[in-house]
Amino acid sequence: LIKQASRFDCSGMLLPLILVVVALVRQVHACVDFPSWADINRLSCGEYVLRQFCTSNGTVGPGWGIDIDSLAIFAIDGVSATTACCGCGGGSSSACVHDSD
Repeated sequence: LIKQASRFDCSGMLLPLILVVVALVRQVHACVDFPSWADINRLSCGEYVLRQFCTSNGTVGPGWGIDIDSLAIFAIDGVSATTACCGCGGGSSSACVHDSD
């Protein structure tokens, strides 16, 4: 099996196979924003990312622009962008996230 893998590697066959596997894993574990989430100002996850209010590791981003170092003050029903939005370090790995309505 190792000899086969190295033979495929030399012909350029292994790299496309690895890329397909990586793409499939990403699809299975794709992040999904909480459906219809918006903060107290009705800004969606997309707006947070577009305006760079947050980073993917859950901290405030360069577009935040206020002296408060937390996105939690704009949470609605206790859910902030860092919980609801993939681009802010939250979201879900399942499309089966329940709406908060």
